Amino acid sequence: MDMKDINGYFIKLSTGRITAKDENGKTCGLVRGVRRWKDAPSRVQFDFSRLLRASGLLSAGKSDNVYIDGKSLYYIASKNSEDYYEGKHGNADYWKEEAEKHYALIAQAEKAGVRVLHCYF
Repeated sequence: MDMKDINGYFIKLSTGRITAKDENGKTCGLVRGVRRWKDAPSRVQFDFSRLLRASGLLSAGKSDNVYIDGKSLYYIASKNSEDYYEGKHGNADYWKEEAEKHYALIAQAEKAGVRVLHCYF
């Protein structure tokens, strides 16, 4: 399975691989050969640090879900939080503001050149 194929799946993140699961919880794919940005060697972090800073993910504290696949940088956005923002009705202004921040961060990351994948955790 390739990184772009896990978009929309339920996934389990680990340091060196990503496991994709179907609705029943059964493993339907495995992405190997990826590396979490935080666990990468310093030389690799340095190569991608300018792109990560330009995307705003580093300053927003979202670097836990950033993965490196060869020469590409991927941010795995949580569809759980997107569904959560859309389903909240109490204090609508607060949740609308949180959703706008979330989507603005994703737009900024895509504009900077980071590939964004929307998955369920």
